[in-house]
Amino acid sequence: MQTEGKTVVALLRLTFAPFGISNYILGVTSISLTDYMFGTCSYALNCALQVFIGCSFYSIQNPGMRPEEGAKSAEQKKLQNSILIIEIIFSLLVTTVMGLYAKRLVQRKMDELNSSTEEVSSQLEAAIHLKNKSDSFAVKGK
Repeated sequence: MQTEGKTVVALLRLTFAPFGISNYILGVTSISLTDYMFGTCSYALNCALQVFIGCSFYSIQNPGMRPEEGAKSAEQKKLQNSILIIEIIFSLLVTTVMGLYAKRLVQRKMDELNSSTEEVSSQLEAAIHLKNKSDSFAVKGK
């Protein structure tokens, strides 16, 4: 957790986990305060994307809200709809990339954990084997 604290906090902030629970969990880990602060800044990106898309939907649904704009031409409406589609595709792309990155990070950590567990178990088996050999020599020596 210490080596990739910013990444863990950023990925946790991009999920729908409640802040209170995630703050408590992060508080009992070994993540430094600077990693926590930088990781939490990723939440601003999430908020900005949501606000941007929300404003785009609102402006499409309510085109006549500003009296100074007047009637929009068909080309302007097509451009606005195209921009909205690009925004949605970009949001889906960012979400997919972050999900794949998180999956790869979790898989790598699980592989590290499994390899260290296998190493410890093999060392334990070797120690038990040596103990059994020494016990058998002690029995033969009597």
